[in-house]
Amino acid sequence: MEPRTPENPMPIRKFLKDNARKAVLWALEPEARTTLPPHRPTPPKTTSKSMSTDLKGKTTLMLKSLLAIHESIEDAEAWQGYEGTPDQLDQIRNEIYGILVMHPEATTSIEVEEIWMEDYATMHLTEDQTMVV
Repeated sequence: MEPRTPENPMPIRKFLKDNARKAVLWALEPEARTTLPPHRPTPPKTTSKSMSTDLKGKTTLMLKSLLAIHESIEDAEAWQGYEGTPDQLDQIRNEIYGILVMHPEATTSIEVEEIWMEDYATMHLTEDQTMVV
């Protein structure tokens, strides 16, 4: 530490430390009559309990179905611009979960893929055609 001298009455580090602390406390101090109520964070919303119990144990079926649909799209090269990006896979995953909720009788990835082809593949193809035109 530097000795105190008339030119340097207080070591610079201590001076900066004290003044930085004061500045931070001043900045955090609420102004009178302009304070907002404290922000109370809310937990993220989860799916309804009935939906989660309907899908319990269907993760493996969803993953197998996602892989089958992904492979069929790549093999047929039907969906223009499909690259298997995370956004595209999330969209298909959500569609598969919708199928599993709406069709609880579907128990194999082949059945889920067939339902997806009937319900969603045509939608993606029409979206693709409207983008080209």
